[in-house]
Formats: sequence, structure tokens, C-alpha cells
Amino acid sequence: MKITTNLSTPRVALAVGAHPDDVEFNCGGTLAKWAAQGCRVYILILTDGSMGSWDPKMDRGLLRGTRKHEAIDAATKLGLTDSDVFFLDEPDGQLELSRETIAKVCSVIRHTRPNVILGHDPWKHYRLHPDHREAGLITLDAIVCAREPNYTAGQQEGFHRCDMALLYEAEVEDHIEDVSGFYEHKLTALLAHQSQLLSTMNIQSPNDQRGISNFSDWLYSNLSEKGSLANLSEGEAFKLISQI
Repeated sequence: MKITTNLSTPRVALAVGAHPDDVEFNCGGTLAKWAAQGCRVYILILTDGSMGSWDPKMDRGLLRGTRKHEAIDAATKLGLTDSDVFFLDEPDGQLELSRETIAKVCSVIRHTRPNVILGHDPWKHYRLHPDHREAGLITLDAIVCAREPNYTAGQQEGFHRCDMALLYEAEVEDHIEDVSGFYEHKLTALLAHQSQLLSTMNIQSPNDQRGISNFSDWLYSNLSEKGSLANLSEGEAFKLISQI
């Protein structure tokens, strides 16, 4: 299998994630690199993240607001601003592939007009999380709808065809973005999601230096592993779809 590397820096990129922190985990280094190179980067988060706690007594309304603030804070660590982050606020754990949801994502695509769209691979074998699977399908369907002049769904924005898509968490990884020099951006963006330290990073608290060190080591090891697929020191891996 041929592996490609490093797209030309897009003028505009849109990364779509099922939950707050999905984008940072899977393509945070790439987004930080492109933002530093002058790309206008947007993030679209599909669910409200209100299921993201191991505490059964957690106030879901409070968590919803917390995760939104964390997502904006994390985006600034990648070089974005708060106006570059969009929220669909679908119920966490209940994301559904529907014409209504596709139309909402289509509207964001037509509004932001990205050259490159990044999102979940919905065809990952044995994927357990339904929101990730549905998010991938919604994003790909919205890419197709956004390019069709006759798909209006009551929208005022003009149709838009992006150049390519990069699918993360991919079943087949055939494209690597070199993120050397952007490890710290990715790490600090992930640590901004403090409500998720325990559940997704095995960090007991913001003061758990050993936990932070272990997670940092894991993250660097992951970037090194992906980079090695293309003889790079640090990389993020994707399935590239270039025929849009």
C-alpha cells in the first residue's frame, strides 16, 4: 500500500468530531500545524458531551457547559479562536444519522467552505462507540450534500465541493501528516479537557504529575508509531479520500 504524506496547506480546514476532545486526540497536531502555516481552521462538535463522566451523580447540564468551555480552551491551544468552534449540541450517546443532522452539518460546510474536511472513519472494524460511527457517516453524507446545488434543505449558503477528506481512527491508514514540533500543542489541548482527565487519559487530577507524565509518554509514543509508517519522527495517520 502506498502511503502519502503532507497535503499542501489548505486555505480552510474543517474538523468534525462526535465529542469534545475527539478532534484533539485524532488530528490536533495536524490542525495546529496548518493553523501555524496560515490555514483557517474550524472545528465542529456534534454532541454536547453530557455523558462524558464516570460519576453517576454528575449534573449533565453542568457537564454540558463545562465541556463546551473546555473545547473552546483546547482550540485556542491549537491556534484557533472561540469563533472557530461550532457546536451542534446533539444529545451525547444518541447521535443519529438523519436528514436533519446531515443538513445541519451541510450548512456548516457551506458556511466555512473548507478545502479539506477531517472526520471519523465510520467503517472502522469492530468500532464500539455508536456516536463515532454515526459521526463519520453524517460527515461523509454532508460532504456529498454540500456539493449538490439542488440539496438546499432550506439553506441560504451556496453549494460547496471540498477537495478531499481525511478520515481519522481509520481502518486503512494511507496518509500521514508530519506533526513534528506540534506535540506540545496537541498535549496542552488535550489537557484542557480537564473533565476528561480520569476517564480518557487515566490522570487522577490536574495535580497528578505521574499521571500526566504517563499520558504524555503514551501520546508521544503514539505519534512516533504513526510517524514511523512514513519514516517521520512524529505523525498523525488518516485514510485519504481525494475523489470528492
